[in-house]
Order: sequence, then structure tokens, then C-alpha cells
Amino acid sequence: MTTLELQPRVEPVQNPYFLDYDSSVTQELLKDVVTSYIPYADGISNPDLGTKRIYMLNGDQHGSDLGRVIEANVLKEDPKWGQSPEETSSDLAPLEANSRFFILVDMTENGPELAGSLRIADCGKGTSETESFIKKTQGDIELPEVLQMKDGREGVWDVVYIAVRSEYQNGINSAWLYHALYKNSVEEGVREWTSNISRDEHKRLKMMGIPFARIVEIDEVGVPSKINPEEVQHFGFYHTNLDI
Repeated sequence: MTTLELQPRVEPVQNPYFLDYDSSVTQELLKDVVTSYIPYADGISNPDLGTKRIYMLNGDQHGSDLGRVIEANVLKEDPKWGQSPEETSSDLAPLEANSRFFILVDMTENGPELAGSLRIADCGKGTSETESFIKKTQGDIELPEVLQMKDGREGVWDVVYIAVRSEYQNGINSAWLYHALYKNSVEEGVREWTSNISRDEHKRLKMMGIPFARIVEIDEVGVPSKINPEEVQHFGFYHTNLDI
């Protein structure tokens, strides 16, 4: 563990959700991470990763804002979603204290480049984005038994966002992020994942072998695109036992 890893996240002068990939703040933070942190996975430990590295950072650690930068920019640029940085910042505020990021960096010939990020919310340390989304869209309904966490909240992780830049959206990079998530889940003794996922995303996850099963007791939710309100994405609620 490096000296930098022991340092807490310092609230930046500018909200990270409003930063571009090429901003001086983002680039300086990226330089800090790749020069001071030991990758969670890279081409040495996993040769198929090639020039890419994955860094694992808790939401209160220095460098975690890189995950926030990726999320905000991917959502803003998504032609189906078009979510503003203000909305992303507001939506994710309740999860900041219990978030963990898996950040994918491509070590190109021209220097490190942010490629993608996967965020989880540790339900043992705070709220779940899935629970919040259910309350927002369904009201104060009784949660299905599979989401009641009767064995306790410890060991349950909510998969909040997987955000990959358009030029890296080939399916392989998302799979690597899920690979890192699964590996860390085994190490941490995590027993369950929950999430709310669009139909399109669930199809892609099935192709990658990610074993999410829909919670049929809760209806899907239609969310209109902010760019074209007539285009609606349908989100379902999902769960998986890791059987670790």
C-alpha cells in the first residue's frame, strides 16, 4: 500500500461530475493514480488485459473521482440517456459514503487514458441504489424477500453503474470490470449482488455470462430518454447469489 493510498479523498474545488476527461484536474488525478497505486489487475497478472489496468478504490480514497468523471461523461454523451452532470451528481449523492470503484485505465503510447468504471454500493455500510430506485418509482412497497436482506446487509453489494467510454464499448472491457468485481467479491466474502438494469444491458450481461436473475415480483419501470422523451428504456430489478 502506497503513501497516497492512505490519504483520504479531498473534496475538489470543482465537482468531479462536471469535469471533462481532458481537464487538468482529471489528468493530474489520473497521473497520481497510475504512478502511485498498485493496479488491482493488469497485463502482468492477466496477460489478456494487454495495455489496460484496473484500479480498485473506495469512494473516500484519493483518485476515486476518476470513476465519477467517467460516469458523468458517459451518461451525458449517451444518445439514449443524455443525463446532465447535475442530475448524476444529485442521484449518486446518497451513495458516496459506501461506494467502491473499479476503474479501467488504458496505458496507451500517448499516456494513460480513462476507459471505464464500475461502481458498487456496499449495503453493509449504507443505502442501496436499487432500494432507492424502487422507492422512487414504486413507493413504499414491501420489498420482495430476495431484497429484504434477512441475513443482514453485510455481504450484499449493489451494482450501481458500469460506464464505459464509447471508443471502448466492445463488450470485453465491461467483462473485465465484472471480472474484477467478482474477484474482489470472493476476497471480501460477498454473497449477493443486486441491481436495476435496462433490458438492453441485461441482454449484454447474459452474453457475458453475468448471472443476474430478474426479480419478477416488481414490475419493470419505463424511464423516458432526456434527449427524446418518446424513447423509453425499461429497467428491471435483478439479483444473484454468488454461492461463495
